[in-house]
Amino acid sequence: LRNPRCLLAWELLVFESNPAEDAIKRYQRMSRRLNCERLDICAAVRSTASAEVLAQLYEMAPRFQDDTYYLAAIAHVAKNLSEVDLVHHVVNHWRKIEPGYSGCRERGRFFTEWGWQARGSGWAHQVSDEGWALFAERLQLAKEEFEKGIELNPLGWEAHAELIRVAMGLQLGSEYVDEHFDQAIKIRPRDRAAYDFMFQTLRFR
Repeated sequence: LRNPRCLLAWELLVFESNPAEDAIKRYQRMSRRLNCERLDICAAVRSTASAEVLAQLYEMAPRFQDDTYYLAAIAHVAKNLSEVDLVHHVVNHWRKIEPGYSGCRERGRFFTEWGWQARGSGWAHQVSDEGWALFAERLQLAKEEFEKGIELNPLGWEAHAELIRVAMGLQLGSEYVDEHFDQAIKIRPRDRAAYDFMFQTLRFR
């Protein structure tokens, strides 16, 4: 980093590095000097999920319990530890704290990711019955969040684009997909995500 005290640069480095291990180690060597708990949360999210990481986040609860960045981080780590009850508890609190469009959009993305985690990346015949059930259940939650977001903000092109991907997983049909693709590119003609999701959908039609 050209400026080792630039907090935004550290956040981008930790979030965008793939794999993240080296970036996290670099940050940990600087963490005391930087003294930024937001970056500590960021590093926790990008670290391999463990009970220790979750405990570190718990210690911040008195200061961050109503911070949506923190709540999303707790939900992410809990998801990766298969702490299902904790995930739902945190998400319910998150809804109360951030009921608007941006909250719906991010929770929708969270549920989509969680759904694909349950399904796995294998071929359809390799997915267990439980995996399919959790996949459908979590994508339905994502769908509800995105649709609620669009009710609150009809110009929310990101939610329209994300619904293309959700519709593919739930097999909602081409009419539903086309409607949200058309809305997304009408609002944001150069939105790459809408085109990427639509291309994936067309491959399987």
